[in-house]
Amino acid sequence: MLPPLVHRNYWIYLSPSVAIVVLLAGYLIYCLSDYIRDSTGGNRRAPNIELSMSILLNAWEFIWLILQTFICIAVCIGPLLIYFIITQKTDIIFWSLVTYGVLFLPIVLMAKILFDSLRALNPILIITSILKVLLAYCGLVLLFSAVFGLITIILAITPRYGIISYILSAVCMYLTIVMSHVLGRFCWKYQEKLNWEV
Repeated sequence: MLPPLVHRNYWIYLSPSVAIVVLLAGYLIYCLSDYIRDSTGGNRRAPNIELSMSILLNAWEFIWLILQTFICIAVCIGPLLIYFIITQKTDIIFWSLVTYGVLFLPIVLMAKILFDSLRALNPILIITSILKVLLAYCGLVLLFSAVFGLITIILAITPRYGIISYILSAVCMYLTIVMSHVLGRFCWKYQEKLNWEV
C-alpha cells in the first residue's frame, strides 16, 4: 500500500492545484512588475494592466518570470535560510546574512524588473549602484524592511479562515503594491545617478 503522498491518484488532484498556484503567482508578479516599471516613468497612479490571450497562452513567459524573481530572492535570502535551518542559531553570522539580504534585495528586485534578466544579479552593477545613491538607498531599505516586517507579522498572526483573514490578506496585498510603487519611484527619482541605461 502506497503512502498517501505518493499514491498515484494524489498527483491527479495535486497537478491542477499546482498549475493554479503557478498561474496566480505569475499573474501577481506580472502585475507588480508592471507597477514598478510604470512608476519608473514618473507615473503616480497604478496602470491599467491588460493581460492579452497571447500572454495567457504563453505559459513559459509566466514560468520564466517566476523563476527569475525567485532566483533573485533566493540569492538574497537563501543563504540566511540555509544557515538558520542547518545551525538553528541567531549569531553574528546569522545577522550578517540578514543584513546582506535586507541590503541587496530591494535593488536586486528593481534591477531585475527593469533589465528583465538575471543581469540584476551582477554584483558590480548592484554594489556600484548602491554607492551612487547610498544615503537615499539606506532610507529605502529601512522603509522596505519595516513594511515587509509588518507584512510578516500580519501573516504570522492571521487566522487561516474567516473574514479577518481575508481583510488582513487584502492589507498585505495593498502594502505590497504600495512598496512596488515606491521601488519604481525610487528608480525614477535617481535614474540619472543610477545610470542603468535600460
